[in-house]
Amino acid sequence: MEGSGLSNAFRISSCGSVFSPQERERIREELVVAARADPRIGGAAHLGSAALALLDRWSDIDLALSLVPDADSNEVLLDWTTRLYRDYAAAATYDMRHGDIL
Repeated sequence: MEGSGLSNAFRISSCGSVFSPQERERIREELVVAARADPRIGGAAHLGSAALALLDRWSDIDLALSLVPDADSNEVLLDWTTRLYRDYAAAATYDMRHGDIL
């Protein structure tokens, strides 16, 4: 991914994973920092294996975002999905809505 500084982060390694556990945690932290900086987001939570402290080399990043009342959920979803594909070459995203939670 030219220009993103992550050109080596997304490669298929000999173990077959998309990124190393260290790279995954760096990306997870970057996303948490971005969520804290986004005024449209009132809270964020780790889900899946991270929430249960059961991460392994196959774990992905599961993050739930709770929006502030006046946030446009479609705009937030578009911005964050764009970020994931642009900055991190996301392989796939799955967006689930429940009220003001993405």
